[in-house]
Amino acid sequence: MEKFIVEGGHTLKGSITPSGNKNAVLPILAATLLTDAKITLYNIPRIKDVEVMVSLLESIGSSVVWTNDSTLEVETGLPSENNISINEEYASEIRASILLAGPL
Repeated sequence: MEKFIVEGGHTLKGSITPSGNKNAVLPILAATLLTDAKITLYNIPRIKDVEVMVSLLESIGSSVVWTNDSTLEVETGLPSENNISINEEYASEIRASILLAGPL
């Protein structure tokens, strides 16, 4: 087993801003379908999985706008019918597409 030896004597100072986490944001994006309110999400990583989830939401009627590199505004616009289908091409790209099943 490897181990790291940390030698003291140097005080750390400063601050960092942690980046967003896709494993947190994908369920949150799916949950936006549960409300009619406009939702603003901050510190969102602009990566492929997030982009695909955004495309899935847009394909079923949601309005999703990147207001800057890490902020999303989401407004759901689900059709009133009960027979909603999601884009199979997008859904096959990410496993997280299953998260849309609950809200739908």
